[in-house]
Amino acid sequence: MGATELTPDERKSILVLHDAGLKLSAISKATHRSIGVCHKVIKMRDTPSKPSRRGKPKKVTERDKRSIIRAMAGPELLPRHQMACKKWGDDHEGKTNAEWAAVLFSDEKK
Repeated sequence: MGATELTPDERKSILVLHDAGLKLSAISKATHRSIGVCHKVIKMRDTPSKPSRRGKPKKVTERDKRSIIRAMAGPELLPRHQMACKKWGDDHEGKTNAEWAAVLFSDEKK
């Protein structure tokens, strides 16, 4: 179970107490945070952004996740399905736009 992150208000209160001249132990008791956390906040005072997280990088990136989902979203076409799609396309290759406008597909309404 990981530690909870400090809110901006908690960081601000630690810095205010430090500027007031309190010791780390007193700041720790007042904020109910460890001395190490208080020390780190004071030490990292000038860096407004969060420090980078250490640890092993993830094996699968967000981009990889999207590409996997995209690949799995479509139906798996067997060779016979591919041939049937090609045959259908070849059979209807000569149709004009006017003829296609008259066609009602199964996913359309009249």
